[in-house]
Amino acid sequence: MKLRTPEQLVATLKTLAMPAKEKMVLNRKLANMARQYFREQIRDQRDVLTDKAYLPRTTRSNKWRKLRDSNTAQMVSANKRARIMFSGISKQLKAYPEQDGFRVGLEGLLGKIGMVHNEGQMVEFSYRMHGFFNKKTNKWQGGHKQTGYYKMPERPFLGWNDELIRKLENEILSHMGESLA
Repeated sequence: MKLRTPEQLVATLKTLAMPAKEKMVLNRKLANMARQYFREQIRDQRDVLTDKAYLPRTTRSNKWRKLRDSNTAQMVSANKRARIMFSGISKQLKAYPEQDGFRVGLEGLLGKIGMVHNEGQMVEFSYRMHGFFNKKTNKWQGGHKQTGYYKMPERPFLGWNDELIRKLENEILSHMGESLA
């Protein structure tokens, strides 16, 4: 049977004839394998669905690199700063093994931000115009409040793809081979 969706994987795991403890061990292995795969994709800054590198966030860094072409140390630091896009999100990936299957997801505020990026949603934020920050009261004074909207670029780092399916299938088969031996 060829797995195409996460639901098919869960149905396959439910039909396996194994003791409950062994199923839990297998689900823990699969959950950790999926979490590690997603962390690897985030570290490499690659789209999970198409396996292509993310486009740079702005062209400003490219212009800056061209201006400082002779100084390689400056170029390295510019590349390093551009690659920290999802630095905290990979640590928020959590694996949840259960008796029937497993889940891999995001938690916390960074997780919410990551999901907005993953789906390419519209973000609303507010800012002040023509005001100033009063250091004594620690508040903004004067001016008027503006609302801005920004469409986050879609950068999928969580998703179901063929490479992940193959890894999970191989793990299931190797686990079944170990349990039969």
